[in-house]
Amino acid sequence: NAISLLLEKYYSGINPSIKQIDYIGPKVGQELVNNGLLAILYGSIAILIYVFIRFNFGFAFAAISALFHDFIIALFFIAFFEIEITLSTIAAIVLLPLYFYGGPQIEDFSLIMIIGVAIGTYSSIFFAPYIMFLISKGKLTKNVE
Repeated sequence: NAISLLLEKYYSGINPSIKQIDYIGPKVGQELVNNGLLAILYGSIAILIYVFIRFNFGFAFAAISALFHDFIIALFFIAFFEIEITLSTIAAIVLLPLYFYGGPQIEDFSLIMIIGVAIGTYSSIFFAPYIMFLISKGKLTKNVE
């Protein structure tokens, strides 16, 4: 109501209106955090199963060790900087399970994060090395001079 009154007072000429107000209470917020943590657990188990089926033991063990290492370091930073475990921090730790199990409230957010991670991974693996290859062969510097 206070927002409506302020809008009417300062922007009365354009007939402002509030279309929707979303509020997530503490009980619902805790439920979303719990669902996010379960999504991390289920996603991790699915990754473990897939990697052990898809690759030989040496590659699987190395991949799982790297994932575990990354997770432990992420937890270290969360603890070190005293970051509260919220839906956003969970989203940063696992994206696909959050997209599928996080609910409609965060579906768009997690999809955009997934796209960003995919684009960043693509550019790090394919784009940046190709540019470095061109620079090291002198193809880019010859054309500039």
